[in-house]
Amino acid sequence: MIDKAGRDGFPVRDYDGHVLEVTYPQDDVEMDDDIAFVSHLDVVPAGPGWTHDAFEARIVNDDIVIGRGTLDDKGVSLVNYSLLRLFAAQGQRFRHRVRMLFGGSEEPALNDIK
Repeated sequence: MIDKAGRDGFPVRDYDGHVLEVTYPQDDVEMDDDIAFVSHLDVVPAGPGWTHDAFEARIVNDDIVIGRGTLDDKGVSLVNYSLLRLFAAQGQRFRHRVRMLFGGSEEPALNDIK
């Protein structure tokens, strides 16, 4: 996500792997309040019992994804990020600072976005 957001022109800040902040590229906001989309990108360790690599997603029946973390916040993260990219491409301006916060250690200890 760090590389993708950087290539797409978004300012990125990494808080030691705990949180990744992607900020909408706009300097002239009117309001001090932020709008933040919060999700996480980490997953629970795979553990035993997998019949294939848990971190390589498999698509079954053209519409079912099997893999570690596929039903967690990852889809929401991609939708939110895609919206920010769309808004940036259209030159949308916001009154508030808009950013995304991607947690990086939510699963093991719930200590990422403190």
